Amino acid sequence: MSTLTIEKVSKHYGKKQVLKDISVNFEGGKLYGLLGRNGAGKTTLIDMITGKQAVSSGQITMDGRKAPGNDWVQGHIFAMGEQNIYPEDMSVKGVFSWMQLRYSRFNWDEAYRLSRIFHLDLKHRFCKLSTGQQSLVKLVCGLALDVDIKIFDEPVLGLDAVHRDVFYKELLKSYAENPCTVILSTHLIEEVSDLLERVVVMDEGEIKVDSAVEDLLREAYCVSGPRQDVEVFVKGRPVLETEFLQGFASATVQERLTEDIRRVGEQAGLQFAGVSLNRLFIDLTKEAVEQ
Repeated sequence: MSTLTIEKVSKHYGKKQVLKDISVNFEGGKLYGLLGRNGAGKTTLIDMITGKQAVSSGQITMDGRKAPGNDWVQGHIFAMGEQNIYPEDMSVKGVFSWMQLRYSRFNWDEAYRLSRIFHLDLKHRFCKLSTGQQSLVKLVCGLALDVDIKIFDEPVLGLDAVHRDVFYKELLKSYAENPCTVILSTHLIEEVSDLLERVVVMDEGEIKVDSAVEDLLREAYCVSGPRQDVEVFVKGRPVLETEFLQGFASATVQERLTEDIRRVGEQAGLQFAGVSLNRLFIDLTKEAVEQ
């Protein structure tokens, strides 16, 4: 399986630096979440991987081959984004035909099956579809392809809850049947947290977190109880966020919850709970918003 390597990559627009010397490996056969607030640099990175934007410095490779500008490599990478790249008069079926020309392994049977599930009219012009229906067409393209790397940038834009749920299930099905590297860039973290194996969190053009989801969540916990007792307990600990409600307080602490820590807290009448990926993401990236 192919590995996508980002090595000391920077991106400048004049004097503005959008990406700052970032390095990360997207290993073969894993499902990644590429997370970050608006403006963090996620789409810029994706555009450089696919050659839509030039790299200012550093390099992007797939298994040692330079990715931008390499037709062979790009034939093994599918990237879905918000931008529409299809001719205005192209039908949905025409979009599928265009995908077959660009990629050698396009599964028409799968495309037809998914089109029926999503109730897509293959004769309908793509440009006349709603935002949600256009997203569905792009998703069908990605799911029907057998490529080494699939990148979905805000894939469920305009989709209702039912269609989003169907997409996630079909993505897992496709991932199991045709293992590849999947990168999901989305703001709907709660919806995808159970799907992800690893997360890469970007913040202000830098990589803030690159970790297995299980390891990341194991290194944080929430403690709650009477405000005074919580404040005493967390003193000197790496606190990400504290919330107060009258005499009650809860705090997110970035450290592993050992049995000794739990015992000390429970003796003081405090309660402990795990932290969701969405909560941890907010706490890790909130500082820059508040500045």
